Amino acid sequence: MYLSKTDFREYLQCSKCLWLKKNNPDLYIRPNISEFDQKLIDEGYEVELAAREMFDSGVLVEGSNEQAALKTEELIQSKTSPIFQATFITDSGLLAKTDILIYNEFVNAWSIYEVKSSTSIKTGKDENHIYDITFQKLVLNLSKILVEETYIIHMRKDFKKTV
Repeated sequence: MYLSKTDFREYLQCSKCLWLKKNNPDLYIRPNISEFDQKLIDEGYEVELAAREMFDSGVLVEGSNEQAALKTEELIQSKTSPIFQATFITDSGLLAKTDILIYNEFVNAWSIYEVKSSTSIKTGKDENHIYDITFQKLVLNLSKILVEETYIIHMRKDFKKTV
């Protein structure tokens, strides 16, 4: 059983709900996702795909969490960059997937790019981008990956999608 960034965010919202979800999942009632929430999720994936285009080329890590972590380890060892959806699992069971991970050969360290579909960096109780990227950096540090910098990519307020 892993503790992911999503679990961590849920813990901050309601620690008892997370405990129930992890320890007695048969009693846990998943909240319904509204059409609006699903639209936001879909837009988030779309924005992440667009953000990947900011970088020349990259490798997308796919598969189960375990397969993705092994593939990520290979890519890290070969200093492949950028890596999309790099996956890390600590010995203590923390799980993090980075949207974009870039290697900086001059300092022999990595940078995490967290992609958000919002138009600003959120720091509130319900949504906190700083907690998201901090959780990821913690997991990478526990995985013995040196993180030089962290970035949050978000939409410009004047952005207009063209078809």
